[in-house]
Amino acid sequence: MGVSVMEFLYDFPVWALLMYIVLVLLVTNGIYMLVSKKIRDDVIVEAIKDDTV
Repeated sequence: MGVSVMEFLYDFPVWALLMYIVLVLLVTNGIYMLVSKKIRDDVIVEAIKDDTV
């Protein structure tokens, strides 16, 4: 009829999903760190006016 929960969990790519989540978190954190460093180095008023932050 259908797939049982145990069959689904057995075939579900848990490690691939976890690695994708970790990759997204690392990329997000890296971008955050780069942008926050740029904002700290710039004058905040100029950074807001520039609108390319």
